[in-house]
Amino acid sequence: MNFDWDDMRVFLALARHSTFSAAAKALDVNYTTVARRIRHLEGQLDVRLFEQGTDGYTLTPEAETVITAVENVEADFLSISRKLTGSQAEVRGELTVTFSTSVGQVLVLPHMAAFMQAYPDIRLRLLSTSEMYTLGTQQADIALRVTKNPPEHLIGQNIASVASALYGPVNSSTIGPLLSLTRTQDEQVQDLLKKQPQLKPGPQLSNWGALRDAILSGMGIGILPCFIGDSDKALKRLDTDIVDNNVALWLLSHPDYKNTARVQVFRRFFAEKLKAAVPLLTGASIN
Repeated sequence: MNFDWDDMRVFLALARHSTFSAAAKALDVNYTTVARRIRHLEGQLDVRLFEQGTDGYTLTPEAETVITAVENVEADFLSISRKLTGSQAEVRGELTVTFSTSVGQVLVLPHMAAFMQAYPDIRLRLLSTSEMYTLGTQQADIALRVTKNPPEHLIGQNIASVASALYGPVNSSTIGPLLSLTRTQDEQVQDLLKKQPQLKPGPQLSNWGALRDAILSGMGIGILPCFIGDSDKALKRLDTDIVDNNVALWLLSHPDYKNTARVQVFRRFFAEKLKAAVPLLTGASIN
């Protein structure tokens, strides 16, 4: 029996994302394509692969017995693809780079025009999103991530530690409630509320950009990474204390791409450019 690898890719995507729409987004196809390929694969195998529940689709017991084997085939295929791509010596071709919106706005996009001018034959695909794209799976080639522990299977450079501080709007002397990120800042918020009991907890936001915008709108004050707060002239630090997040900015790529010319030049270019941002990242630079 001959299997279509595209059917297997759709099978893995639905297993990982649970809904047709999420699987379609991951594969960059229409959700009807996902449904059609799953039906085709189930018909070819004469077995049901997914059960539909309130939270989406889950694997049937029959599918559970084969998913590891399919994932192993995928890993082999991607390794071959990376090594063939990585053998290219010319500084040309498509390069996909992923970073969070805030990292992109402050640290990446200001240098991108210069990179494009220096390497006009590289076709850039920039994913500015809070989603964690996987390097080496044809989703992304390079990632700039603020993290405590980057994945062990990736190679990269620790650019600098990322510090935070308490910020409020420049044009306001009113100290409002303490805004925060959902779940990720609970410990920092509790420590600050103990030190400054006059503060009251306020709304929680989903990402750094939303937290910054909420502070600027006058909703309250909040703890922001210094590279965001100190680079925005409409914000001011409310005290001199620096919050150590135990995280750093990492420039990461997959080891199979270490000899790929376009990956090498991007890493060298941005490692050099980001050296100038170290004071901003560590909180040593103030507006």
